[in-house]
Amino acid sequence: MAPTTPKTPKKATPAKKLLGTELTFILLGDGPKASRKTFVVHKNLLMTVSGFFAMGLTSSFKEADTGIFEMEEEDPDVFSIFIHWIYFNRLFTMKTSPSSATDEDSEEWDCLPRLYTLGERLDAPRFKDAVISATIEKVKESQVMPDNWATYVYQNTVAPCGMRRLIVDFHVFAHQGKLLKKGACPDADEPEGEFLQDAMARMVDAGHSVFTTAAQMPWANPCDYHEHGEEVCHLVEDGGVASPESSSMLPSTPVRRSSRLTDAVASARSAPIPTSLNPGTPSVNGIPAGAQPMEATFKVNQPCPLGVQLPLDNSQTIWFWLPYPHHATIDWTSRREVVNLNEWRYRVIRAAKDAVGIPRFHRP
Repeated sequence: MAPTTPKTPKKATPAKKLLGTELTFILLGDGPKASRKTFVVHKNLLMTVSGFFAMGLTSSFKEADTGIFEMEEEDPDVFSIFIHWIYFNRLFTMKTSPSSATDEDSEEWDCLPRLYTLGERLDAPRFKDAVISATIEKVKESQVMPDNWATYVYQNTVAPCGMRRLIVDFHVFAHQGKLLKKGACPDADEPEGEFLQDAMARMVDAGHSVFTTAAQMPWANPCDYHEHGEEVCHLVEDGGVASPESSSMLPSTPVRRSSRLTDAVASARSAPIPTSLNPGTPSVNGIPAGAQPMEATFKVNQPCPLGVQLPLDNSQTIWFWLPYPHHATIDWTSRREVVNLNEWRYRVIRAAKDAVGIPRFHRP
């Protein structure tokens, strides 16, 4: 057999062919040009992500000839995050916990809605999708729901708007409408009243599910608030995202994984699920032997992760995980629903917790 000649690898496309060689200058602030904050961005890249800049650079406006945009009202700090996203396709949020709020963390909470409204002004839908994803990731990490965004977001966006719907869902599903009365929080005092109208309409549409949906919040799938439609979501395109196996009850939601985490999840899926915890048997996945079944309602076991002990019968206890403790306050469930939830979430999420080194505790 004749030896095969290895193929010569293709040369990488030069960056200048992808980005082009033309540059656009963006001046922020007022005063002399020398004192303004200036950003220099590749024209092709800028036109790809922003309809505002695409229009300005291809029309009869002076910016098309000069390649210079003067944007006096934009905040340089917020705009710099947009520029970073253009080149790196990443938005980063601080890793926080409910008990570790800092000044920097407060600034980040204030910055997220401003980033979204910047994307609205620049007609940058993929950037707005990235801000939505970052917001949901931060909410899941910190277990904090913003309650002072509605006025700003509603005044600086137009319907239909993903961020508007997300804010409404935070109030309707996480707070169960408890903060919607006047004076309860800044959002309830939103002057135009449009937010409260949307919130009331959402509660009517959701019906009793507002109080009984504990396993998964609407924002578990960020794509429900994105604008990409049938196009591939930025979460899938960035290379750090995989979609877990879908369940008959739970939709497939993009999640970030490392290779170590992926291996752990794969091995966990092939392991049997413990279905009985009788006194005298060893603990399974950190759940101590002898965990007693509940007779009527769910019970949240803290601190981390949050486990819910489900009342199936007197000889069987099955666990699944919930992101927030107040989601567990429901008074019924069916055996089939619990088993389906457990099948999809028990092994995957426990393996994920183990892979990232989160300690597990149980309090009876």
